[in-house]
Amino acid sequence: MSSKKNKKQQKNQKKTNELSLENKTNQLNQLNDQDHNIEKIIDENIKKALKVWEDLKKIVNETPEYKEWEDKKKISYFRDTLKHKEFMDNYPVTARYMICVGHFTVKAFKKFLNKLYTIKLDPIKRLEKGYTEDQWLRRQADYVRYLWEDYQKGHYNIQHAQMIWQDAYQKLRGEMDDFRDKHKEIEKNIGEEKKTYKIENAKELIHRIRNTEQKLSDEDTLKLIEILKKAKETKEEPEQKEIIDPSTGIKTIIKSQPIYYDQNTGEYMQPVYNNESENKN
Repeated sequence: MSSKKNKKQQKNQKKTNELSLENKTNQLNQLNDQDHNIEKIIDENIKKALKVWEDLKKIVNETPEYKEWEDKKKISYFRDTLKHKEFMDNYPVTARYMICVGHFTVKAFKKFLNKLYTIKLDPIKRLEKGYTEDQWLRRQADYVRYLWEDYQKGHYNIQHAQMIWQDAYQKLRGEMDDFRDKHKEIEKNIGEEKKTYKIENAKELIHRIRNTEQKLSDEDTLKLIEILKKAKETKEEPEQKEIIDPSTGIKTIIKSQPIYYDQNTGEYMQPVYNNESENKN
């Protein structure tokens, strides 16, 4: 039961990650491929941002302990309970600074949206792997810089502002790389769990049949045959290693011993290979 639950959770996480990554990397492509009423889009998104901001101020006033919540809990509350998922998926950095740090200004967000929705991607470079994703990350770093600038009182140092941008970009780049690694790990785990789950099911079923605890219908028989057939097809070929006796010149080929299922004993066994020897001379 636990294995099934973990498998389902990993599937859901994989789906969520895929959708999230698609939103991030395709946002700029969609904007470059279509004509948009930029002013209208910016106004609509500012309204959505202000709704999140108002909800934040309300919960801070009504629930003082909110400030002590973990970031994960804060994000979950705004995403699931307050139903701001769409805004948070489209503008994750803006939402994070708002919900977790308590920083937001319309001026910085509007400046960020103007650049996000008006900048044109290089038509040649956008075909390169990773280019669109990198441009998306740069726009998020722009927002962090604009927000920092807006929170400064009076004059600020341009070089310091550029350092803020660089630091934000590097952190976002690292988060994206970590995300991608996690995404690959989840895919790998799902594949391994599927394989293990099928083999365990087959072993249990064979055991029950051998002990006359269960009889197979025609449909289940075909399923079992298919499982065993796939297991056989994906079995790795035995590896070979050559050892040469320096005194006699005799070469011995040693083969690895893959596991196979013995229908007579109902156990998984290792075959014994006769090592091949030949005289080098």
